[in-house]
Amino acid sequence: MQIPWHLRWLDLDDGPLADAHGAGVTVALLDSGAAALPALPESGIRRLSYAGEAADARDSSLDGHGTSVAGIVASRDVNIPGVAIEAEVLAFDVYGVDGRPTDYRVVAALTKALELGVDLICCTFTLPELDDDLREVLAALRAAEVPVIVAAGNRGRQRSAFPEDVGEGLITVAALDPKDRVLANSRYGEWTTIAVPGLQILTWTSSGRPQRNFTGTSAAAPLLTAVLARVLTKVRERGGEAGVRAVKARLVDLLVSTAQSRRSPVPILGTAAFVEACIALADKLHGAPV
Repeated sequence: MQIPWHLRWLDLDDGPLADAHGAGVTVALLDSGAAALPALPESGIRRLSYAGEAADARDSSLDGHGTSVAGIVASRDVNIPGVAIEAEVLAFDVYGVDGRPTDYRVVAALTKALELGVDLICCTFTLPELDDDLREVLAALRAAEVPVIVAAGNRGRQRSAFPEDVGEGLITVAALDPKDRVLANSRYGEWTTIAVPGLQILTWTSSGRPQRNFTGTSAAAPLLTAVLARVLTKVRERGGEAGVRAVKARLVDLLVSTAQSRRSPVPILGTAAFVEACIALADKLHGAPV
């Protein structure tokens, strides 16, 4: 089997995360739900409405967007492997009748995710407006030190209020090609935290066919989320809950300070250095030698 390029780029299976696949970590994915596929079983993914109620296994988008996102994190197929297959995934459907996420659904899902005590939240969309309710729940998540990972968007210079106007508290993700170049249509700016692979990421369509062309920041954001889930599994093993809290609180600093020092308009994830820094922090809190 040929290993997908994004997995080769991350190179997680030969280092300290080789035995950490997201166990004990709960990830909320806010998108269009996830279709019923053998690779995305109910045992690994809970499908929820935007209000947090149990939902049917279906994808409410026309292009199977949420299913493709979920596959990057949780696919249990040996030929199309997810990055964090042991994480508990909550797939919230926040799409409205117009085929786009709506503000009030996003607010409701974020509120429920906070209530459920998730470890990580991934938002694979942008929003044109940032109302008071959304600001309030984002502030509550920030206070609770729940990382919110957000796709930067794919429309070049087109501006959106979310994520640009949020300020602190988000991890905003741009998309790279295999040569570490930011994709031409990937949005970025001073508000963008990090860049990770996002070109032709292998995943699934909602009909159960392999999706070989899933491209953009909506591919990059769940990929980073899955990496973070694996990191938190290892950090909990090494430093307990104190280690997890410390790493969550410092995620942005840890990502940026360990980024690859290459010419790029956005810092590029330095996977090995980032993982080592997180583990070192956990070991320090646990009293183990660093």
